[in-house]
Amino acid sequence: MKINPIQLNKIQTFGAKNKKIRDADDIMRISINEFPRLSSTYIDTFYLSTKNEQKSPLHHLAKHISNKLCSKINAQREIIKKRTDVNSAVMSYALTAAGVEKNKAANCEEAAICALAALTANGMYNSRRMFLYLQTDYIDKKTGECVYSGQSPLDHSFVITTMSDLKLGEAKEKDIIVVDPWLGFTDSLSNAKARFKQIYDASDMNSINQYHKSLFKLKIMEQTHQEPNYNDYDIKQKLILVNADKYDENDMKQLGNFMKVYYNGLVKKPQNIPASSGQHSQGIF
Repeated sequence: MKINPIQLNKIQTFGAKNKKIRDADDIMRISINEFPRLSSTYIDTFYLSTKNEQKSPLHHLAKHISNKLCSKINAQREIIKKRTDVNSAVMSYALTAAGVEKNKAANCEEAAICALAALTANGMYNSRRMFLYLQTDYIDKKTGECVYSGQSPLDHSFVITTMSDLKLGEAKEKDIIVVDPWLGFTDSLSNAKARFKQIYDASDMNSINQYHKSLFKLKIMEQTHQEPNYNDYDIKQKLILVNADKYDENDMKQLGNFMKVYYNGLVKKPQNIPASSGQHSQGIF
């Protein structure tokens, strides 16, 4: 999924008056400071040198660096898949963090894991890594019935947390905070969704719409043996969050205990919180 860098520059800055949001942002910045990294796709998306149509020497250098980073990230993921038990958050996440520390390379998946590690190291066990999906529903105008529903991954990973003892399964939308190291923000879930809506490339969104339109057409034709009259249906779309992993609160506690021992710098202390800067966006979809 491509993002729209022009739209990204126009994203509204939401004031974080909520203390929990500010605390979550502090922890996110600690994780970035503890695990500095660069993303291959971030270079491809935002570095002007990679978009130089004249293929200057700088362009070739930027692409070389980008490709090298991409290879490191992909190799690291393959190694972790082969060497870890998928049921062990400590092993999988710890190896990911160690890989980022060593290689200084990470996409959104690795960046989110580093942020989650920092949250759990600070006792925020009601935190999970999530994927972003777009849900498309076709609603029959006459009956109000949803006759087709499909979900498409938007290729982005981030973290949600309550920054409290409130369990995510019991939390309402207003209680959930989004920590997104790639976009470099921490905000309420409703505000985060507003940000997400602004960053996707229109052509890619159109591809998703066409995909679901085709599946909807097939379903109706199987049922009625006729092509659907699209005027009879309303199309509704919404962003939804899907769990990236099946870990629970106990897994997060084990992860937090491990990370505190091996990465003491993740524990929030006033002197460990770096000054806010525009360098949060290290990681990519």
